[in-house]
Amino acid sequence: MHPVLRASMFACLASAPACGLAEPSQTRPSGAPSLTEVQALIGLDRAALLQRLDATPADLHLGEYGPSKNMEAIRTRPPIAGTVFLEDGRVVLVSLYGGLTPSPEPTVFAALRADDLASTHPDAHALPSRSGKQFSHFVAAEAGLAWSAGEGTVTFVEVFVPTDVETYRQRFYQDPGVLYKCPALARG
Repeated sequence: MHPVLRASMFACLASAPACGLAEPSQTRPSGAPSLTEVQALIGLDRAALLQRLDATPADLHLGEYGPSKNMEAIRTRPPIAGTVFLEDGRVVLVSLYGGLTPSPEPTVFAALRADDLASTHPDAHALPSRSGKQFSHFVAAEAGLAWSAGEGTVTFVEVFVPTDVETYRQRFYQDPGVLYKCPALARG
């Protein structure tokens, strides 16, 4: 791992330069890559990721995500607009954000709709979301996908190595605590 200052994800990434896709192989008409292109980052080794993002090793920082500590992280700018996390030199998680604060540039969020994600993954588990009590966090662990949504708005998406729900919860889930309610669970 590169020698970097140990800090929380938000502290270390706040000052980190953002990197974007060098040349997306396929882009949506809006100019944003598809979720499938983001999923293709999972499993890439460090060198391939840096090449794909047109970044350097200096762009990597120590980061944390939920219970996972000591990960390498690189903040990305649009069209991805998120953070890529590596463990043991391989991409294991891409956290995409921006649903509540749209970017003026095309991002993956330009094509994401809560209803589309729910219909594509009808068996996703609903958990409380850190986005707030009006949102639910849906986990389609076997597909390597989780998203928080409420009232049709997707607030963030996590793309990760496919796994089971329990392993996802242990590795990546950030429980918002008892103050938040999960609307999808309240409906039964």
